[in-house]
Amino acid sequence: MNTAKSGASVRAAARALDTIEAFARAAAPLSLSELAGAIGAPLSSCHAIVRTLQARGYLYALERRRGLYPTRKLYDVAQAMARHDPLLERMRSVLAALRDATGETVVLARREGDEAVYLDVLESDQTIRYATHPGEKKPIHSSSLGKALLSTDDRAAFDAFLARHPLLPITPNTIVDGEALWRQLQESKRAGYIVSRSENIVDVVSIAVLLDVGGETLGLALAGPTGRYDAQFDRNLAALRSTVDTLRQQGLVR
Repeated sequence: MNTAKSGASVRAAARALDTIEAFARAAAPLSLSELAGAIGAPLSSCHAIVRTLQARGYLYALERRRGLYPTRKLYDVAQAMARHDPLLERMRSVLAALRDATGETVVLARREGDEAVYLDVLESDQTIRYATHPGEKKPIHSSSLGKALLSTDDRAAFDAFLARHPLLPITPNTIVDGEALWRQLQESKRAGYIVSRSENIVDVVSIAVLLDVGGETLGLALAGPTGRYDAQFDRNLAALRSTVDTLRQQGLVR
């Protein structure tokens, strides 16, 4: 093997990944020179990377400032991979059993910034149900999944979240007081689950728990219409906890 050629290939791959991460950090368009500075590469090398990403449909050029920004293709590719993650595929039969046992919708999500992004959805087959789809994003302060994921923040991280993210009332029931939300998050850690009652969508109740999936923290929720859900709340919570136990027994979560 040509060691020099191998090293150049590794460096090129690393710079391509650095380019993607630079846009994530900036959260804004970057000029070619700004991008080169961000990834610590010569302008010529950066230009070659940009041309390749543009040709593959991952970057587009803005007219103003001669800026560059990623297209949605990167997100779509990542979503497609996430939907077919072999570990998530193995979890699906267990989650389907939870849906069938309770008659309610099951959702698996991860945190992205200050939102909860749905990775997998197994909808209830009831006529009146909580309906959603993979890839949908929910506010992290109002949905049960969002709040479960937010509960992993320590106080400093939570205060930083409040500073950049006003607690907007998604519904009349959304908790918009930071201290009240913090208390609920701490209580959820003691209880092992968190509830959203019409806080994100009126007349929808959901319970969420946290899972450690391959070292990544994900949220698992069971959601349905208020009237039916409240009548079966304890049964639904027990079924959700039993599902987590099953996932652990099968070595799918920690």
